[in-house]
Amino acid sequence: MTRYNILNPKHTYACGREHVTFHDYYSCHCNNLARTSTGLYYIGVFFLLTTAGIVTYARFDIKFQVQEAGVIFCVILGVFLVSLAMFEYIFPTGMFLDAATFGALYKHKF
Repeated sequence: MTRYNILNPKHTYACGREHVTFHDYYSCHCNNLARTSTGLYYIGVFFLLTTAGIVTYARFDIKFQVQEAGVIFCVILGVFLVSLAMFEYIFPTGMFLDAATFGALYKHKF
């Protein structure tokens, strides 16, 4: 993202195209990286919460001999993970303005 030349919108980039707006540059050069990083974030959250559930269940089972508390905690984590996936489906992550909408709002004269 730092390679976008805001002072020269007619600059030809490594892809061989000119990007007049930053959104055009972002969709060409950064969109795949943004999707990959978002996916890896959610995978990391899933594994972190799964590990927290396993450790907490094991601690309640071995140290306190109360399996019910570990099960309740794991159910709460499961509900959180399902709600996280549901909210991501309902409210997807992404750019709020596409290039056409942004181009209509951003009248750049060169």
